[in-house]
Amino acid sequence: MKTMITAHSGSDGTPDNSMEFVNYALGCGVEALEVDVRRRGDGSFFLSHDTAAGACPTLREVFSLLRSSHMKINCDLKEADMELGVLALAKEYGIENRLLLSGSVNPYLVKENPEIRDRTLFNLAPFASHILKRFDRGQEPGEDDLQSIAEQCAEFGVRVINIPYGLCTDRFLRFFRDRDIGISAWTVGDEETAKRLFQAHIVNVTTRKPALLRSARDGETG
Repeated sequence: MKTMITAHSGSDGTPDNSMEFVNYALGCGVEALEVDVRRRGDGSFFLSHDTAAGACPTLREVFSLLRSSHMKINCDLKEADMELGVLALAKEYGIENRLLLSGSVNPYLVKENPEIRDRTLFNLAPFASHILKRFDRGQEPGEDDLQSIAEQCAEFGVRVINIPYGLCTDRFLRFFRDRDIGISAWTVGDEETAKRLFQAHIVNVTTRKPALLRSARDGETG
């Protein structure tokens, strides 16, 4: 299985969550692009990492561009309760089969709705925030931590977890591979790390350097 490469918002020096980035990503030769998504008071969706709407591009504009491509899009949801609305908009533009969701995705919705479950790269924060906080302080997850994550993935039907690449030790990757739980890693910026993850056949690598990682991956796979 060839690991998917996702161009992170702001890749290769383009402005974050801009149409310049979207147009760049559509032509950079990787499989997916990522944008941060928020919702205005009128229910419409716009691209922004923070809460300032202003003249931010709309998700509708981005989906309209994607209709003429084969690229996938990972909508990193920055607010709760947007999953079904974003999916409905993707269906309106006929790109629902290329929609991925990450960020603030409700685990109960993942459990109850196959359409959401099959599209989700699930961030660990809802049920492993304490583990992530310890990791930020330099403490790697123990066996009990890994088992806890796996049990909750099983409970909610989570198939792919979306994690910081530093968590992707050989032990971590092997533990979840043995349990058929896929790994999506962010945000990888160096060739050595990327090659190691490609060799491990993880599901996805998100990067701000898609051209570099594409070259590294395609060199690996021939």
